Amino acid sequence: MDRGRPESSGLDPPPRPRDSPGTDRRPALISPPTSPRRIWTPLWRGREGLAGWGLHLGVLLAGAALCGGGYVAVVHFNDWRGWTAWDPSTRLDRAIPAVGWSILPYLSLYLYYLLVVVVAPRGDRGRHELLLLAQVQIVITAISLTVFLLLPCEIHLREDLPAELREGIGIWGALFGLLHGVDRPWNAWPSLHVSVTLVIVLTVCRWHPPLRFVLWPAWTLLAISTLTTKQHYLIDVGTGTLLGGYAWRAWLEPGLRGVARLGRGELGPPRPPWLVHPRAEAPPAEQARRRGFSGTPGRSEAKPRQK
Repeated sequence: MDRGRPESSGLDPPPRPRDSPGTDRRPALISPPTSPRRIWTPLWRGREGLAGWGLHLGVLLAGAALCGGGYVAVVHFNDWRGWTAWDPSTRLDRAIPAVGWSILPYLSLYLYYLLVVVVAPRGDRGRHELLLLAQVQIVITAISLTVFLLLPCEIHLREDLPAELREGIGIWGALFGLLHGVDRPWNAWPSLHVSVTLVIVLTVCRWHPPLRFVLWPAWTLLAISTLTTKQHYLIDVGTGTLLGGYAWRAWLEPGLRGVARLGRGELGPPRPPWLVHPRAEAPPAEQARRRGFSGTPGRSEAKPRQK
């Protein structure tokens, strides 16, 4: 008998459930969750709805509300505030020519979000990975919006566009006019166009390797278009690439590798401890639900008298 350790009474509390079973963890400067959070539980429960598209569409709508809504609010707030912390423009930024048709690859950003929904595997393992990707996109957006707020810089390169593009003349001018009417010039660095689409391309190529022959040239063209549309500075593209690459290597890739080692019961958001470990104490409401009524523990529900 080990005198240095008290003998277990058999009533010890169950071990705390792991946050991410089988997930490969790496040291990271910022460590967001590498397993789906419980906030996704409602979507996970309805994952088989809409012919198996329930979770995919839910992730698309949640991303549009959180990331898109936050982005619009921040850039319009900066536009109202009108304060610039610094000017990152260089002579090379001015020397890059404006190309009217490059508005098309620039606007293709929104197709990447739809692509994820279409090509993501519809099994539980694929849904788990889709939630990991969505979480990293939210973290990247949150970091970028924080930089937009704390160190804003106005993109004044739009004045270098040809007159027909600034005045909305022709097909390309009409698209530029639509973009400028919605998107205020306060979304400089790091470029969300670059960072978010980078992790999307890396994930989709992991799911479907042959698509890399199409996606990488398309992504390169998108990154260049942020400069030729005069929507971003060179530093925006560089910092966006660094942020997206770091997010992939430190957060998303380890999580995706860990999914391969998870059992079927470990996929999806973590379940409450009282469901994972039967000996764990459930909340009072859950205890009452198990007994079939809400009342004082230990009392039985009064049954109606049969006439």
